Amino acid sequence: MNTEIYKLWSYILKSAERHASLKIGLMLLAGVMIYQLGKSAGEAFYYILH
Repeated sequence: MNTEIYKLWSYILKSAERHASLKIGLMLLAGVMIYQLGKSAGEAFYYILH
């Protein structure tokens, strides 16, 4: 299972090197994921402190 995920991830990254639009899409996706993680952590701290 892990080797399949690794192969898929390697393929995506190699494709992103060749296609600028895919690279931009991956950067936007990473930004959204980081934003959601920060938002969830912020809400957790808010509820802990209040």
